[in-house]
Amino acid sequence: MKSLAIAVALLLPGVWLLVQCKPACAQSSHSAANHATTVTGVIGDAVCGRKHAMGGKSDAECTRECVGRGSKYALIAGDKIYILEDGPAEALDRLAGARALVVGTVEGDTIRVKSIAAESSRLSQSKR
Repeated sequence: MKSLAIAVALLLPGVWLLVQCKPACAQSSHSAANHATTVTGVIGDAVCGRKHAMGGKSDAECTRECVGRGSKYALIAGDKIYILEDGPAEALDRLAGARALVVGTVEGDTIRVKSIAAESSRLSQSKR
């Protein structure tokens, strides 16, 4: 009985610390999730990913047709494929099949898009 009382007395401060830390830990991960990141890749769609399946069509045409059929725009960046959420549809359509710089919040396999630009336009702007 005495050892049980000692064990409880030793565990209570640890439990109290965990309870107190939980709100602080949640805030730090929440603020990290809101951090904007720039990711470079090719604008495609979530269904085809790297390999476009429509024979006789360019990557851009295939991407636009797949999106028209319900797929979502995606950024193919190396080995990763990110679903693009909240991106301006007109810009995504214009950049389909092209290399782009996407600025946004990465959440797993999704990027919440804040801005998007053709990779070449950003490079030419930085040379000025």
